[in-house]
Amino acid sequence: DVSKGELGFAAIPKKEEDFRNSVDLTITYAKALKCS
Repeated sequence: DVSKGELGFAAIPKKEEDFRNSVDLTITYAKALKCS
């Protein structure tokens, strides 16, 4: 949440699942847009 000063969460303890979910969503979008 950038409004709270958060710039990312990949290295924050206990945020691993949120990170994985965001990567999965990014891959879904990339496939839908036929990115390579």
